[in-house]
Amino acid sequence: MFVDRIEPRPGWSDMVAVRLLRRWVAIRAEGTPALPDLVAFGGGLGASAQVVVALASLFQLVEAALGRALAAECCCRVELGPDERAVLLLLASVPAAPAPGTSLAIPHGLPGALVWAVLSVRRLLEMDGGAADLVCGRCPFRAAD
Repeated sequence: MFVDRIEPRPGWSDMVAVRLLRRWVAIRAEGTPALPDLVAFGGGLGASAQVVVALASLFQLVEAALGRALAAECCCRVELGPDERAVLLLLASVPAAPAPGTSLAIPHGLPGALVWAVLSVRRLLEMDGGAADLVCGRCPFRAAD
């Protein structure tokens, strides 16, 4: 599969997170080690190995907090799946410095390790928010009622 290099621009960080999440889910379905493949794939997207490892850690922590595997759409789909939207919301909603309490975006709060993982990804991808339109007033990873 040929993947053209994508230069950083507005929305690039979100695209990298979604593309790597989709690849993460696909690799896990095959039962092969995820990190070597993810690092190579991320490099093709213009993401450093540091960014890829930080996102892989974030995905692992989210799955541990949820008690289930993340789900993703097919790599060729333009639309975002519920877990993809939730990951983007998570990345957009954690404040620059961990604050006590919760937000409307994630009303139940987050474990400390997950907060730090989100902050690391945001710093590495130079994210300054975004995805504010994804706020849903309930846990973003919960299936729609």
